[in-house]
Amino acid sequence: MRSADVRRLTLGVVAMALAAAGMPGCGTEPSDANSVVYRLAAADSATTGGLQCFASSTQYSGGAPIRSGNCDVTLRSLEAWFDSSGPNPALVVRAKVRLYDGDTTTWRVAIPATIQNYAIQYDFGPVTGPLTDEQVFVLPWTGTLVDGVLTLRMPNYTNSGQPDRTEYARAAPTVFVLTATGRPPRPSALARRYTAISIAALPMDYCDDDPADVPNRCLHRSFTLAASGTSWEASYDELVHRQDTLVGSVSWTVSNLTLAHPTAFVRVSSPGAWTIYNPSPFEAQGTLVGDILTLFADNRTLDGAVTLSPIVARAE
Repeated sequence: MRSADVRRLTLGVVAMALAAAGMPGCGTEPSDANSVVYRLAAADSATTGGLQCFASSTQYSGGAPIRSGNCDVTLRSLEAWFDSSGPNPALVVRAKVRLYDGDTTTWRVAIPATIQNYAIQYDFGPVTGPLTDEQVFVLPWTGTLVDGVLTLRMPNYTNSGQPDRTEYARAAPTVFVLTATGRPPRPSALARRYTAISIAALPMDYCDDDPADVPNRCLHRSFTLAASGTSWEASYDELVHRQDTLVGSVSWTVSNLTLAHPTAFVRVSSPGAWTIYNPSPFEAQGTLVGDILTLFADNRTLDGAVTLSPIVARAE
């Protein structure tokens, strides 16, 4: 099936997915990243330039499935770069894939984007027209750029809800690591404690600047991930003020976490599976580059607070 045959998605679907991942929409141009082409170096903890099982696809006609395949889309290569040649700097992602019928093609997406506090920020304002399912599948939900390492939290499904569509899905991997050389970054030694310097590209202390929101809401946040004996502990605190009045607060701590660090890839796992009796686990994946830890947290509600991504933390 060719990309032209796929039912197109509205930008609203993509915007909602990115909002769920905690993506704001403004920032500064990554001038140091311009002209650098980042190539896939690893997917989760595996060193690779491609994926044999990039996606399983299901084709629908009139709302009914007419064809499906298991791991029938192969990723041959994936590249990304920041293009500043136009009026709006954009993140460009290009994936070369082999489809279920053996045909090879290229999936490409370009969305205005900048970098702030290490994190990618999208701006859908200048974008006109819908995105295809293929473009949605290669557009990162969120990501960071740290010392030449581009870490992307990739989508693992598409679903336009249209009666005629092709859905793509992949359970894992979800964290793609790209470098200019296509070689994975060298592993860095773990520190005993990491303190967040930004969450979802916003600093830990900030005030809304919406003129319609008067008085403005100001947030003071803190997040730490620290070793505690042989396990780890994650803590988050948030205070919300309007002028000098405290109008809200959130605080949670999750203990007995396991941190796996086989390569530059990092996985933080909670004990046991999420259930109504164990409603507050903290799980995240990301990378450690030098003393900067990137974590893409699961979007689960902890004591009333949605854990946004990415969390960017520095070793203490």
